[in-house]
Amino acid sequence: MITLHVILGLAVALLVGGILGVLGAGGAILAVPALVYLFEIPAREATHLSLGIVGLVALLGIVQSWRSREVDLRWTVRFFIPSSLGVLLARKWLVPSIPPSLDFMLMLAFAALMILAARAMLRKTPANSSDRPVSMAQFGVRSFAVGGVTGLLGAGGGFLIVPILSLWAGLNFRAAAATSLAVIFLNSALGFASGWSADAASRLPVLLAFVGVASIGLVVSRKLARGLQPENLRRGFAFFLLLVAAVTLLQEALARL
Repeated sequence: MITLHVILGLAVALLVGGILGVLGAGGAILAVPALVYLFEIPAREATHLSLGIVGLVALLGIVQSWRSREVDLRWTVRFFIPSSLGVLLARKWLVPSIPPSLDFMLMLAFAALMILAARAMLRKTPANSSDRPVSMAQFGVRSFAVGGVTGLLGAGGGFLIVPILSLWAGLNFRAAAATSLAVIFLNSALGFASGWSADAASRLPVLLAFVGVASIGLVVSRKLARGLQPENLRRGFAFFLLLVAAVTLLQEALARL
């Protein structure tokens, strides 16, 4: 039955696709609350389901980016190998060990990470990776941490992947966003597969509907984004992160008054 909540949920799905298409990140930040509050799916199931949703939508973005050769395969592999370990450790060990009473601490940490990522995106940085010497050990630690965030919160991790690829690896914003989609797809697929269950199978209709509508938003937004300047996209992404972080902190504060 199609209710107002379902309609609103599909509207959010359209926005999720639009955000992923333009920014290469941020989709799961909206997907999880939509699944919980509009589709009335328990929070832990929603974090798992969001991995499948964002992963499939990211795959469509990869197909589009591949035609313009924006995906950097070298940095995709370098990022995925250590981040995949973080995903598996978080989904298999960390998530089951966290009591529900500490969920608010996770959201506070989530907001802090978004603020740090936004601050990094607003800095002036060199455009090419050759201008920035990269320690692969440090890069691997950061990638592993992103994988942990992906597995723990059910987010694609693009809000951290894009700044790292843009600022640490030196990719321009368009290449960083496209490569982010590739990493998001691989990590999300890994996290979704590792948490597969009978309950997850029963949610497949919601997943497919969400992905279908989000895919429309992604296709349209990527065409619109071509007319925008990379610097404007990067700054817009940073302010988007600050807005979401502020809303998260406010919501957690109001919940405890």
